Amino acid sequence: MRIEIIALLIGGLLFSCTARNTESPQEIFVTGNIANFQGSTAILKDGLQNTIAEIPVDSNGNFQKNVVLETGYYNLSFQDQYAPLFLAPGDTLTLSTNYNAFDSLMQYSGSAGPHCSFLLQADAYRFRDPALVSPFGYAYLPEEEFLSVADSFYQGYFNLLDSAEGLSPTFLKWQRASIKADQQDYILNYPRFKKHIADTTYSPSANYPNIEAEIQEDATYAWVPAYLDLIRSMLENQLSDSLGGDYSVLEYLDHINKSIQSQELKNNLAYLDIKWSYKDAEPLDSTVAYFKSMCTNTQFITDLDQKVKQLEAIAPGQPAPDFTLLSATNDSVSLSDFKDQVVYIDVWATWCQPCIMEIPALKKLKTKYRNTSLAVVSFCYEDEETSWRKALDRYGLSGVQLFSKNSIPFTETFQISSWPTYILIDQDGLIVDSDAKRPADPELHTQLDRLLGISITPEVPL
Repeated sequence: MRIEIIALLIGGLLFSCTARNTESPQEIFVTGNIANFQGSTAILKDGLQNTIAEIPVDSNGNFQKNVVLETGYYNLSFQDQYAPLFLAPGDTLTLSTNYNAFDSLMQYSGSAGPHCSFLLQADAYRFRDPALVSPFGYAYLPEEEFLSVADSFYQGYFNLLDSAEGLSPTFLKWQRASIKADQQDYILNYPRFKKHIADTTYSPSANYPNIEAEIQEDATYAWVPAYLDLIRSMLENQLSDSLGGDYSVLEYLDHINKSIQSQELKNNLAYLDIKWSYKDAEPLDSTVAYFKSMCTNTQFITDLDQKVKQLEAIAPGQPAPDFTLLSATNDSVSLSDFKDQVVYIDVWATWCQPCIMEIPALKKLKTKYRNTSLAVVSFCYEDEETSWRKALDRYGLSGVQLFSKNSIPFTETFQISSWPTYILIDQDGLIVDSDAKRPADPELHTQLDRLLGISITPEVPL
């Protein structure tokens, strides 16, 4: 399955869920073969997307490893493809597939096989219609139709679970909890997305389900990300309503701290937020200090410290790491090819609706500075090449168009985890801004004019 990150928009569909219990961790034997895989490592991650183990893959695609895990859901990633797993102490699992037809040829066997097979089937069900999982699709549905679609969608999901064979009671318990939380999150978020995306005059009818009244804090589900996303949505709505709009990372952490009683649930909610938003935290020092004061999970604190330290590598004035990527014309293009030019990098994806919405402004930017030494580089990342090439034709995209399915040192250095991301680099290859303004922002144009030595407004205004 293609890994897609649409931060804060798909809720529980973003993560697999991880259940924790009182069992002592025991070794689990994982082995398998993946044909046509060009990489050398598979990455085992938990439901919070933390790396648990790196598993070597030999030149023939074979791999095996004993890992110590608690009962729960995990992902085994092969670059941009992943296999959903449910593992319990003492389990064995053999996985077999072809990288070029990952889902369709996937076969699981061993004691964990039935659970993993169901998860693959469930993923196919959940993503069969992108309009159902993206707010940019369902926000345009009338309220009554949306509720009908939601009811049908999740009833089908529950039916899929109930009709499956060979599933353990533990798996059934947590999977049902995850589906229910995901359904509640889906319904809870509809009014907010509809008002912001499709109809600014919309207000829920008197009969619209009061999901917040149904939500109860339950530490049992502290490691089920669908449940975490549901609680997060509720807290975000509460804070936005109380402050009348936007809020800082620090304000959100404080709201978690004051609203949630369970320490484990509090840790996970705070970590899930700050691990994605720390780059936007202002002031950073006091936000990090507050997180450390409220979090008792030492691994989360260590992880955040490492992320903050990495920010030093992308501070203004640091050299931008080079890359070499495939262009739309199948040529290899490197950042170093743009020596002595100002480079504005647009990191986007075809599945990212905000990215698509920025395309007209980006085209105008290219036109405005076409006779200067500005190089505008569009870099499609974490996507499928066929989708990328179709989007180039559909939206009439030209110029420097690059693509990478997988993470590369450049994306890792810049810690790219949200789309779109814009990066500005000067003529000497030094970073000006690792989180640059969007194409239509006047502040970006002021920056570009200064870097390019332009004192007269170019001929084509935005």
